[in-house]
Amino acid sequence: DTVKKFDLIKRHLYLYMATFKLFLCYQDSNTTWLKLRVLNAKGNILGETGLVKPGEYVHSVSLDIVPEAGAAITLKLMAYEPDTYQSAGAVGLNTTVSKE
Repeated sequence: DTVKKFDLIKRHLYLYMATFKLFLCYQDSNTTWLKLRVLNAKGNILGETGLVKPGEYVHSVSLDIVPEAGAAITLKLMAYEPDTYQSAGAVGLNTTVSKE
């Protein structure tokens, strides 16, 4: 199952100005590409990464809209097949915003 291939080494999530800090590591052994979206409680996109390929990592995401501290957000991880860009699965992680 593709969802089980996601390897989130650390989930230290915090907001500093308009940058969402996270540590998303995608191991070399995976065969799909990832994209991460940050959504507000209404499902609106606050920011997103580009495609993350196996062996790459993401340390931050720039946000177009900065939510308030304590706001509910969803981190949506979407996997894609490299040759076709067809969906290989998705998962959402619900959390709240902390500001430094």
